Amino acid sequence: MSWIWNEIGQFSLASAGNHHVVAMLSSNQKFLAALGLALLNTSIIAHENRLHQE
Repeated sequence: MSWIWNEIGQFSLASAGNHHVVAMLSSNQKFLAALGLALLNTSIIAHENRLHQE
């Protein structure tokens, strides 16, 4: 999974272009990305469970 964090870090550097801004935001961005992935996985699993029940 570490490659995801590397991609997020590279994107942050490219978009912000400022090491101080990236340093302040990177942990929040990683948290939001992880949260988003968790919610996505949960919704996919829930959808598959509904399909199996029908």
